[in-house]
Amino acid sequence: MASIIDPIPDYCRKDTLIVGCGNILLGDVKIFENLARRATLASIIDPIPDYCRKDTLIVGCGNILLGDDGFGPEAVAYLQGHYAIPEDVAVLDAGTALTEVLLDIAVSPLKPRRLVLIDVLDAGRPAGTMSMLSLDKLRQRTQRAFSPHQAPASALLSELEGLAGVEVLLLTVQPAELSQDVRPGLSAPLRDAVPHVCEFIAKTFLAQTQGPGAGRPAAEHPEASRHYGQLIRAVVEG
Repeated sequence: MASIIDPIPDYCRKDTLIVGCGNILLGDVKIFENLARRATLASIIDPIPDYCRKDTLIVGCGNILLGDDGFGPEAVAYLQGHYAIPEDVAVLDAGTALTEVLLDIAVSPLKPRRLVLIDVLDAGRPAGTMSMLSLDKLRQRTQRAFSPHQAPASALLSELEGLAGVEVLLLTVQPAELSQDVRPGLSAPLRDAVPHVCEFIAKTFLAQTQGPGAGRPAAEHPEASRHYGQLIRAVVEG
């Protein structure tokens, strides 16, 4: 029929063809299908989410219904309520949808230069202990995905850093416990840690801005700056 009606499928006429592969019944393999769907929708609705236009994107991750796992969203709420957010910085509560945010960044023609993720990480430290980690440092500490509730995000973060030139920093806090039962609210040590962690974030990322519209095409992203390399060595726990 195609040879009689139209010998050339429409997708063969395009400059670029994005194909999502995988079985939607097999869990994480559907990530590629989601990526293709988002690329198609973005071209129709809005090709560039606002947070992709920023120089720095700060994202809080976690489930507020699972106790200390909700530290990231709580930190974001505190930042938004107590600090002025510069024009070239976005502060976003991703909840348990970090993968969706990363997919948006992946298909966007503009990407933030720097991505800072706030989440809990059980490293056997005293509750409330903060660490600033690069992806490489995290891999040296644990073989798990960076966040227990965002397994697909680990691969996407590696791709954004390695291929798109996005500087990825992980600001993690040691939880008192990670509950599998519904238990809204942070433990006392993490409640106390919120303002201190946010003060560090404000001094480190909110005071050093480059002006509005700092997002750049991925090809123009520089390597991680010397300043932040020094910051990781000086502040991060080795």
